[in-house]
Amino acid sequence: MAIETDDTLAFFFTTNDFGTDATFTPAGGSPSNIVGVFDNPYLGADAGGMVEFSATSPTFTARDADFPGVSHGDTLVIGGTTYLIREVMPDGTGITTVMLEEQ
Repeated sequence: MAIETDDTLAFFFTTNDFGTDATFTPAGGSPSNIVGVFDNPYLGADAGGMVEFSATSPTFTARDADFPGVSHGDTLVIGGTTYLIREVMPDGTGITTVMLEEQ
């Protein structure tokens, strides 16, 4: 059981600091505006030999209360870019991180 309340957790996701506005749409549902932390790190990898490749690994972290029933196939729109939710990772403290795939 989390010690923090939904109101307490909201403090960490304000757009004044690290928060990013997004539109969350469950598959077959209605869109809602949420705020979370968007991260899209660059990943460089050596495939062995002379070939290297790069990729990004976008994630979005928000309160569970903002992601009711989040699942694979739902979408997030962040800064005009649509992302498909590929992995849902709740941490058990009231926060969920989703792995995204740009559409």
